[in-house]
Amino acid sequence: MDIEEIHLRDYFRVLNKRKYTVLTFFIITVTVVTIGTFTITPTYKASTQVLIEKNESNPLDNSSYIQYDPAFLNTQYEIIRSFNVAKSVVKMLSLDTIYLKYFFPPKKKQGILESVKISIQNTLSNLLQLANYTEDSVSGEKVLPGTDKTEEYSISDRIAAFLSRSVDVKPVRNTQIVTISFSEKNPILARMIANNFAKAYMDEILEINMSTSSRTMEWMTKKADEERIKLEKSERTLQKYLRDKDIITIEDKITIIPQKLQEFSSKLSLITTRKKKLGEIVKKINKLKNNLNQLETLSQFSSNVSLQSLSGKILEVNKKVEELSKKYGQKHPAMIKAKSEKTILLTKKKYELNRLIKSIRNDYELTKANETNLQKLLANTKKEALYLNENFIQHTILKREVDTNRLLYQSLIQELKKMRLSNQSQTINVWVIEEAKTPEFPDMPKKKINLLLGIIFGLFGGIGLAFFIEYLDNTVKSAEEVEKKSGLSVLGSLQRHKDKKIDPERVVQLDPKSIISESYKAIRTSILLSSADKPPKKLLITSMSPEEGKTTVSSNLATTIADNHYRVVLLDCDLRKANIHRLFNLENKNGLSTYLAGVSKLSIIHKTRNPCNYSIITAGPIPPNPAELLNSKRFNKLITALEKKFDFIILDSPPIMNVTDSLMLSKLVDATIIVCKAGKTNFEMLNKGLEMLKKINANVLGLIINSVSRKHAGYYYGYESYYASDEKA
Repeated sequence: MDIEEIHLRDYFRVLNKRKYTVLTFFIITVTVVTIGTFTITPTYKASTQVLIEKNESNPLDNSSYIQYDPAFLNTQYEIIRSFNVAKSVVKMLSLDTIYLKYFFPPKKKQGILESVKISIQNTLSNLLQLANYTEDSVSGEKVLPGTDKTEEYSISDRIAAFLSRSVDVKPVRNTQIVTISFSEKNPILARMIANNFAKAYMDEILEINMSTSSRTMEWMTKKADEERIKLEKSERTLQKYLRDKDIITIEDKITIIPQKLQEFSSKLSLITTRKKKLGEIVKKINKLKNNLNQLETLSQFSSNVSLQSLSGKILEVNKKVEELSKKYGQKHPAMIKAKSEKTILLTKKKYELNRLIKSIRNDYELTKANETNLQKLLANTKKEALYLNENFIQHTILKREVDTNRLLYQSLIQELKKMRLSNQSQTINVWVIEEAKTPEFPDMPKKKINLLLGIIFGLFGGIGLAFFIEYLDNTVKSAEEVEKKSGLSVLGSLQRHKDKKIDPERVVQLDPKSIISESYKAIRTSILLSSADKPPKKLLITSMSPEEGKTTVSSNLATTIADNHYRVVLLDCDLRKANIHRLFNLENKNGLSTYLAGVSKLSIIHKTRNPCNYSIITAGPIPPNPAELLNSKRFNKLITALEKKFDFIILDSPPIMNVTDSLMLSKLVDATIIVCKAGKTNFEMLNKGLEMLKKINANVLGLIINSVSRKHAGYYYGYESYYASDEKA
């Protein structure tokens, strides 16, 4: 969607329409500023300049570096504005006695404006008391309700509070020079107060420095004594703990115990591994103890030298027995000797196996015992280490407390010595660069500037107010705006009717040469040319809300079309609030409602004399069910019958947003025309009504803007007047 360009003429149109708003705001603003400027009492401003430097020199510090402190000057400004400095000024100049009349002028007879002002102040004071506090008008200090201000604040205190609020302190850019200014009706008094503010500030700085040094040294001396007592107490506690726990011996043990823990852990790991291996061998031996041949296959047995020697000898004897068995019999002495030798060797081998088995089992049991002993030693060593660590941790805590107390005590003593050496040095240096002189011309009010600002603010404020009011105004104002925001064409605009002697509903009939009559003729032309084939025959005239002029438009439009030699009938379909019969002084006993109810026939049509081809059907008595009657088949038959008899049928219907009658009627007509009232119909209501008509596929021919003034119409009205005059010609 393309964004429409806002032209400069649109702004001029708004300003032209709201010119009285701009002019009114401008006049009021300039008048108020002018009155205020010329009635205010002139005040004179006196200024003195003071150089403020922070003294960074230190007799114990040889460095020349000056640290930047952004808060230093701001702190000095607040000291200058402080109540103590202001009170010193009051005392120096005796403002509470000699110059009292300048701050508390004698009361004069109150005028009307003064009485109103005091009344407003009293009202505000009572409201503030309800909020549990009041504010003193001179001092500006908050006072609890019920307290007597004369008892709470003396005259000098109230003057000092006023001076504190009124003094102006400003730095000179990119320097350490400060300007102290004071404004007063009396120029001499303004000069005196400004100069004495500088003197009072210098006295206050000196007082603060002396008081601060004194209190700081007193506090540090007291704090040093407290830290000394704490240090002595912590040292005695540490010494007692060293003696009770024998910390010197513990320190030696603490260095040995970790070595023992490491040694025991290593041995335990090795023995545990050896026990695991021996346990596996013992399990195999127990499993193979009845099978000596398989037992020999184990690595612990196969690698044994004695068993290997015996196995070799047994092998040789077996070979010898085999050889002898081939030569001799079993009872031969040689055979007997060889077998006897074999038996002896087998016995020795079995003995050797049993010996090795017993040795492995003994080794396994011994390893288990060693593992148990090492575990006990390791557990006892850990307990001993834990006990020693606890004692040593407590020793460390006590020692750290002693070190901390000693360090703090030494720091306090050192700082105290430095302060005693440098307590006479001034931390802030202040010089008066230029004293205030008696001002010759008033500082306030600045008449030319005030008037110029009043004119500028009045002009631009009025323009801004005009555009703001225009922004808030969401009502229909001009044809161009309606076409842009609704997307529908505007059939015509009707000027606001001003002639009270002529009924607006019959203006075309009674004043055919008026500009309003010409506008209706332009609307008639727009309707007749709205379709290429033929104009819409059945027209529904409706609006979004009541009192927007739909009945006026219906009546005058029907008259205008009839003047063009068309047969026209106007139906008053507003069965809830009938009005057309009153306009033409017609009886309303029988009408549309009685016909639809079946009580009367087509005799309800009334003909008018001027023009003669113009007929009217009144609404008739108000029925209990208007919507049902308008939605009946009898009404459709009536429309069909009227189509045969008349060229145009115009239906005046109720507002769309109030009832559904217009929505039902819009389905029966060829086109629907919406009447909007300038300055009343808003676009939210218009768009909502158009959306309702769109949902039922109603043919909306266009819009008629009623009651348009030149203020709302803008440029469009000139075009309308031109076409109206052309129609007239």
